[in-house]
Amino acid sequence: MLDSGRREEDRVLSDVHVGCLAEAAPSGQHSTVISRFQQRSRESSSLTLDTIEVDDDGDIVVKRNPSSAHQTILIEHAMETTIDKVGQQVWPGALLLADFILHHPDRFAACSVLELGGGTGLVSIVLAQFVRHVFCTGE
Repeated sequence: MLDSGRREEDRVLSDVHVGCLAEAAPSGQHSTVISRFQQRSRESSSLTLDTIEVDDDGDIVVKRNPSSAHQTILIEHAMETTIDKVGQQVWPGALLLADFILHHPDRFAACSVLELGGGTGLVSIVLAQFVRHVFCTGE
């Protein structure tokens, strides 16, 4: 039993897959999908403080225009896991951080980055395009 009253075998579901194109990945016992995360250049962004919307839970709704994509990252990940395997999922924070990095690459140009608990590695993959070195740790 975990402190929050959850049992380790309880399932946790990330809502990221709802907005992504996903397909079943060939795997043995694990239920995984492959999601396509489309990157946009800084010129194609139209998100400003005036246009930020939130959903019923208070999460930021990031509107995406598929026609402006210039590169796609494929990530194999789980749509749901037990609490001890949540790093196998893609979470909204990873998408928002990846978008921030893509739109402000100059802030990272001379950096070496250590990402602790990088999960699926999405943020590190995006960072690798702009930084000197990136080290990603996970389970």
